[in-house]
Amino acid sequence: MANYLPIKRRIDLRINDDKIFLLNLLTSINEFSPLIKKIESFIRIFEDKLSEEYLKVYPPGFLSLNVGEKANAGLNFIDDILPLGFSLLSLRKKTGYDRLISKLNKTSHERLSAIIEAIFASKYKDGGFQVILEPPVQNNKLADFKVKKNGEWIYFECKAENLYESDFLKTRSDLFSKIKSEINNHFKNLEIDIWIKRKLTNKDIHILMEEVKQKLKEMVFHCEIDIYGNTFILNQLPDNQNNENVIRIYTCYFGLKEQKRISNLINRAKKQIPTTGNKGIIIIKSNKLEIARCVAREKVSRDDFNNIIAIVIIEMGKGEIILNPNNQEFLKEFIDFCISSSLPSFFC
Repeated sequence: MANYLPIKRRIDLRINDDKIFLLNLLTSINEFSPLIKKIESFIRIFEDKLSEEYLKVYPPGFLSLNVGEKANAGLNFIDDILPLGFSLLSLRKKTGYDRLISKLNKTSHERLSAIIEAIFASKYKDGGFQVILEPPVQNNKLADFKVKKNGEWIYFECKAENLYESDFLKTRSDLFSKIKSEINNHFKNLEIDIWIKRKLTNKDIHILMEEVKQKLKEMVFHCEIDIYGNTFILNQLPDNQNNENVIRIYTCYFGLKEQKRISNLINRAKKQIPTTGNKGIIIIKSNKLEIARCVAREKVSRDDFNNIIAIVIIEMGKGEIILNPNNQEFLKEFIDFCISSSLPSFFC
């Protein structure tokens, strides 16, 4: 995560005292104090339109969204939730807004793509362009949004890479159970966030337990433990919660099938863009820029991608544009809106 909130307990924005606490905290930060009225407004949208997951903020300032069976994604409040909230304020009067809200609430990986859709559609709307959400395309399908440029509609499709599709990550529940069992044997009132970059062995888990024991002995919380490149964040649960330990595993493991997964992601996005007479831009949220860049360059050089102006890759708050060599005459300034701040940084 790029930015953190200085909080040491869970905040539930459905509770008025917690909401006041967060707003007062943000008011005390110069960067956010001018935005408090807008933040209050989008919190009301969240309360009215979105599931309760969007209203629970955990130390050090992130939310956990269910994106499938035993699968969660972590959203940074500053880098992801604030832009999403401002985007929903901007788009709330648009046709297609209710469908966007429905996608944000769907318990599947699609809700991450919907976050990207909301943020990028609002970029263009706030930039003065005419934007239409959820426009129909061929075969009774819908694109995410379209933007009018010099009398021409440009179609956009947004996709987030699903790490849980990889073979290794399909077995993550076994790892989850093993770590949870070990922790429950020793610790209470504890949560651990785990960013996995490689497969964990029994030895790794044993080392983790020993490190956790030492940190608890020293009363050190909200700290990172690094084991062979894997990052573990240790937090203490507040006293007003139950004594069950909470384990959240955020996976960043990359195996041999990553190129194929990115390729399939781009292909699925392309199918949502009109194939005749219209240009499109594909935006993908990747977890490995180097892999996505290579795949995107190969795709845009193909004849069947002639209508795709560019593939935009987003990774942890950074963006890169892969231009189609056959569409170099298209105004780059228009595409550059895609990588203007803010860019999603969520992880899964």
